[in-house]
Amino acid sequence: MFVDLETTGLYTNRCGILEICITDSNDNTFSTLVDVGQPIPAHITDINGIDRDAIAGKPMFSEIAQQVYDLIKDKTVVGHNIEFDLKFLFHEFISAGIQPQPLKYICTCNAERKKRGRSGNRLDECLLRRGICFEQKHRAHDDVILLKQLFDLQMKERTKLDVEVFDLNKYKQIVLREPELVFPQKPPKRTTHTLRMFDGWGTKTDTATISLFNQLIEEACQDRVFDSDEMRRLSEIGIAKKVAVQQLKTALSDLVKHYYKDNNISWDEYKDLEEIAKLFGLNSSGFFPIIKEVVPELKIVCFTNDLTVNGQNVDRYETLFPWAVCNGFLPSDSVTKQTNLVVNCGPKNSVTGKITKAQAYGIEVTHISDFLKGKQPLFLGNK
Repeated sequence: MFVDLETTGLYTNRCGILEICITDSNDNTFSTLVDVGQPIPAHITDINGIDRDAIAGKPMFSEIAQQVYDLIKDKTVVGHNIEFDLKFLFHEFISAGIQPQPLKYICTCNAERKKRGRSGNRLDECLLRRGICFEQKHRAHDDVILLKQLFDLQMKERTKLDVEVFDLNKYKQIVLREPELVFPQKPPKRTTHTLRMFDGWGTKTDTATISLFNQLIEEACQDRVFDSDEMRRLSEIGIAKKVAVQQLKTALSDLVKHYYKDNNISWDEYKDLEEIAKLFGLNSSGFFPIIKEVVPELKIVCFTNDLTVNGQNVDRYETLFPWAVCNGFLPSDSVTKQTNLVVNCGPKNSVTGKITKAQAYGIEVTHISDFLKGKQPLFLGNK
């Protein structure tokens, strides 16, 4: 059975299945969109085109869980990076009250890694190097068709395709490596405020007031929203601004420490920290020092000039920023005296206001081509 999923993200504790396709060797196919029951991030819609309108009226996964399980149980499941798909399926099966039995699986991606090394093994890359050109749509049914092509080619090439077993123990091991969900997803269409322009500070500095303030902050952080009622309660608490700011910085620092327990901050974790910082009224000049207190080796990098790929401008926030975070940098669009490096994404020797400012501050300036040397490749696509 060939399987592919589209999901709202990487982690089972905060994301869900948007689409599933299962096809057997005779092209008998089960395929459906799924009402994920949560907001769909904009960057996910940009990748696969699936939005809330597309899944309106579609079944929740709990409604099809038994049908899906019956299709794949006692079968050998084939997929590209299939452990990713299986962890989501096991999560949904368990949520639906199904106790999944061990499943045999073959991972076409693992086969490529063992043959060619760890990089350059996305589904499209595996087919392109075999001379098969196409426009990948990042939809489950389309990807299953491509998956079958790759599997057939690997069989003809006599690529070693290991049959492995995915069971509850393996599922738990994978899920345990996922970052904990500190704050749930923000609900849609709620009015939110930040503390940046808040002018209702008082003069209280006693322990009881600080405790009430921290309790309110914890409530707000649960959904990343300061609603009007919470802002009213904040005014009534009457805490002094200086004390409040210190409590906010401590809360953010604790979250940084939590995320850095594995000696790494992922892009999703960075965005979460950034969102909480904005909620607290902190811009990057107030946010970065808190991170650097916890992880002093991180360097602040500012990107300037348009990044152009194949004649088209590329959104730096969607490409360079995630790459920079995953490579141990704190990305910024502004130059301050805290900045460690400015990267010119345009023509070499071009000058921008940020470059001029960096030179005045004595900050190193480099070109994007030099900056990327010796680091992980900058990919502009996904699975």
